[in-house]
Amino acid sequence: MKVLLTGANGFIGRHVLEQLLAGGHQVRALSRRPVLGVGEEREGLEWQVIDDIGPETDWTDALRGVEVIIHLAGHAHRAEGGDDDTAHERINFHGTRRLAESAAGHVRRLIFLSSIAVHGLRESDAAIDEETPLRPASAYAESKARAEEHLASVQERGWMETLCLRVPLVVGPNAPGNLGRLQAAVARGWPLPFAGVRNQRSLLGATHLARALCGCIETPAFSRNAYVLADAEPLGTADMIRALAEGQGGAPRLWALSPALLRRTAVLLGGSTMAEQLLGSLTVNASSFRREVGDYQQQSTFEALRDSMIHG
Repeated sequence: MKVLLTGANGFIGRHVLEQLLAGGHQVRALSRRPVLGVGEEREGLEWQVIDDIGPETDWTDALRGVEVIIHLAGHAHRAEGGDDDTAHERINFHGTRRLAESAAGHVRRLIFLSSIAVHGLRESDAAIDEETPLRPASAYAESKARAEEHLASVQERGWMETLCLRVPLVVGPNAPGNLGRLQAAVARGWPLPFAGVRNQRSLLGATHLARALCGCIETPAFSRNAYVLADAEPLGTADMIRALAEGQGGAPRLWALSPALLRRTAVLLGGSTMAEQLLGSLTVNASSFRREVGDYQQQSTFEALRDSMIHG
């Protein structure tokens, strides 16, 4: 099948690209800058540079002959010197809207990587599933929710099949953002004050996400147009650190701190979002997706975290 993969040279995109090629798909891989030294001449792979994703993007060349789109490209992390809220709106919402409208009538299915953040902050310990209301609490989450809403309207009009996957923190080597900061702290041997944390968080291995996305290509039909997705077993912060330390071949340097000081420390390490990821709980029930697409998880989340240090 001919697949257009946006964000192909990103953290997640590289895993998805390998899985697509291994599955025998023809891939047109899009990146924002020329890709050097990553096998541009591989059979079934065509690289294409796209300068920008936004409301005016010309998708004509990228979409030629494509049957399925996997849209990973988006704005997640604050760009130095940029207006972050504007970038979320322009890239995540208007860029996705423009892509969908350009593809409608020509492409069979568009698969959009959304975020579990569209469900907002949790007010209970209940696991998030597809019935959990959308309550985006940030510009990033709002832009993803608006993109989902537009894609649903595209499908309702019969223009194209659309599918949105709401994912939590994705685990893999050289991760960006807050997981990357935690990986770096463990690699440097910093003593971390999270021994007393008793939270539970659902994560998603990058290779597991790649397998799930390939399953979305091959599944004939879906009962809904949005699913939550995560590994089966959640982990607490202390166990995450133990897994990362094991990947380094050492023991975790964990100690306990009072909850108030702990939250301040987490904020200093990476801001309020990182504090919530390190201290709060967020679990995801992905059973609906597993029933319709199949099991995409090859190893435990602990093993995925461990291996993210071995292969990083």
